[in-house]
Amino acid sequence: MTIATSDRPTTIKVSQATHRRLKVGSKQYRSIEDYLLHLLEVEERQSMIESMRQAVLATPPEQLASWRAESDAWETTSLSDIH
Repeated sequence: MTIATSDRPTTIKVSQATHRRLKVGSKQYRSIEDYLLHLLEVEERQSMIESMRQAVLATPPEQLASWRAESDAWETTSLSDIH
């Protein structure tokens, strides 16, 4: 079964107070939809960063030390080092 997707607008029910807040927040965007897309992207980015933070916290100390040593070496590498 294939689910067809459409870019047709739909109605999202929010309170008048929330709608007013969305309108105010969307002033720097072309539309409330663009503002909502921006908010979703921010949320996705924050979620990704939190996942990365949790992964770092779960990394054993010896692996972190190895990563730090490798990344320190990267910082001192330049294109002139490539032959």
